[in-house]
Amino acid sequence: EVRLQGFEVHYRCSRHWDTAYVHYSIDDGATWSRKPGEEAGGTMKEDKRTGKDSEMGPSPAGPNWKTFSLPPLSFTKVRVAQNISFVFHDGKGNWDSGPEGTYYRLEHHGRYALKDGRFSLISEGLSPVLVVTDLDGTYIGDEGAIAELNDCWERQCVYSRPHPSVFVYNTGRSWES
Repeated sequence: EVRLQGFEVHYRCSRHWDTAYVHYSIDDGATWSRKPGEEAGGTMKEDKRTGKDSEMGPSPAGPNWKTFSLPPLSFTKVRVAQNISFVFHDGKGNWDSGPEGTYYRLEHHGRYALKDGRFSLISEGLSPVLVVTDLDGTYIGDEGAIAELNDCWERQCVYSRPHPSVFVYNTGRSWES
């Protein structure tokens, strides 16, 4: 018997899909999950180990983020059980097939953020932080630094436990200005 550890992926969906699904394989692409509306025994090679495509839920990272997880599974006769291959779709024929039009692939179990085609392993045990910044001349003005901070924030800080980190914009201006 081979034991598959769990995978949790937070995906930044840049395509403005109302609904997102993950289409996955846990055996190096030999079998894939069924697409919505596809019956068991359809055109794709499949078996009992792979279920239906999973509808992705909301992520704590924000409104453009979706999440899915595959809990630890136990099954027999699986050659490769420590990786997962997957793509995303909206259930209406639109796909995010990953790098070079193939599929995304993770080699090790864990929690990941996937943004702009790049994975980040989410640090476990990250303590929540509170960041308060003034907009005038501190946070606004250096576009490269802003992009780097936003990227780091979305990939790590929002996943802190037991509570997400918080980013507060502050200003010294009066309410009337």
